[in-house]
Amino acid sequence: MRLQQAIEIFLAEYKESTRLAYGSVLHPLVEEFGARRRVRDIATMDLIQYAQDLKASDRAEATIHKHIKTIKVFFNWLVKCGELDKDQNPSRAVRQIPVKHHVRQNKVITEAELKRLLDVVFGDPLKYAIVSFIADTGCRVGGAAGLLRVHLDLENMSAIVTEKGDEVRPVFFGRAATVALEEWLAVRPEVEHDFVFCHSRGEYTPAAISQMWRRACIRAGLRSLGPHSARHLFGHRMANNGVPISIVQKALGHKNMDITRMYFPDSIEEVKTAVQSLSRKEDHYSYNPDVPDNILRFKKAD
Repeated sequence: MRLQQAIEIFLAEYKESTRLAYGSVLHPLVEEFGARRRVRDIATMDLIQYAQDLKASDRAEATIHKHIKTIKVFFNWLVKCGELDKDQNPSRAVRQIPVKHHVRQNKVITEAELKRLLDVVFGDPLKYAIVSFIADTGCRVGGAAGLLRVHLDLENMSAIVTEKGDEVRPVFFGRAATVALEEWLAVRPEVEHDFVFCHSRGEYTPAAISQMWRRACIRAGLRSLGPHSARHLFGHRMANNGVPISIVQKALGHKNMDITRMYFPDSIEEVKTAVQSLSRKEDHYSYNPDVPDNILRFKKAD
């Protein structure tokens, strides 16, 4: 199979946003190796050299990491499709670069900012329900936009969302979000579809939710933040309250725990503070400096 044809078939398997992301990485391969180059004729050394050129460029580490990861995904897919034998996969020897995942503070909405945002949208049942649901569950905007009434369980304060195309997972929320959802459903327009968040013309798309969120932030006098900023706050909130990383991973729907780790402290000062705050507070033994060196200097406290 020719490289150009293989890339087109591969990209057709994904939704538009993913196609654009993967395409921005794979289309340069066509420029590098030629549209009519057979995938079986791309050698391991070809990809190693290509990766070395990427690493030598002025691109950010995260960008280089994404390029190499996407190339590996593409060639692994060719193996699964039978276009390449497993031992012929030229991407296997390409070394990935380590990237330290972190969330920049300007991407995280603060607790105070979230409160101001909720105050601004309070008079609009739809917007208030959307902001409350995303803030409480930490779900992605696509999960909120695609939420169906049949998958919403207000009694148990939980829902089933579908994110990133086909990843289905449960999310949970508190009493305040439950009330917000109840208030919205009481005035929700009678429409033929089952989407929870909608207007008379149809469902509320991810783009519409993001636009609404940013406009509300501006009205509140805040930075132009998108709904993903609340997901970051959700992750930090759980980590800062001592929730185990395995639970935070499930709550955020991360496949890779390395992504979840970006919400946990990694500096020595943060580790020091965490350890000392959890250390024993009781002083069971008192120190007696006046006894000889060869005698135990500690005695049980009264």
